[in-house]
Amino acid sequence: MYWSNEVINNVDPGLDEDTIEAELRSLRSRNVKSLEEPTWLKCGREQNRFVTFKDGVHACARYREPHNQLVLGEVMSFYLARLLGIHNVPAVILSQVDPNNPVWKSAMNEVNSAEWRVGSIVAMIQWVEDLVRDKMPNILKQAHVLCVDTTA
Repeated sequence: MYWSNEVINNVDPGLDEDTIEAELRSLRSRNVKSLEEPTWLKCGREQNRFVTFKDGVHACARYREPHNQLVLGEVMSFYLARLLGIHNVPAVILSQVDPNNPVWKSAMNEVNSAEWRVGSIVAMIQWVEDLVRDKMPNILKQAHVLCVDTTA
């Protein structure tokens, strides 16, 4: 994909490698304090949860049991974006919901309330404040509906 200089100059450069590595390490080491039910603007689908860590930082936990390929797709999309040079994508890690893991230990009542399977894998996605939900551009929506090849 090629972008004009005008487009490149107007795109947020995102996080550099050192910053993203630090964010990934941070996500892996934080302990979950609470899980909130999602809303349209906070983590979307009903099985997901808005996570508050003990240090007050937030994330979205994507739960797709038994369709784990969708959770894996979250983390693969993150790494593909990095490989393609798209650096304004929130950090994503995989985390196993386990009462013996300090990350999850204090939130197990909420895990049970959410009807998540113990041992399942969730994608923990960095929460970025003040993002605005946007819509797919009409040209892409129309192409999808009409099954049109947009690469021509």
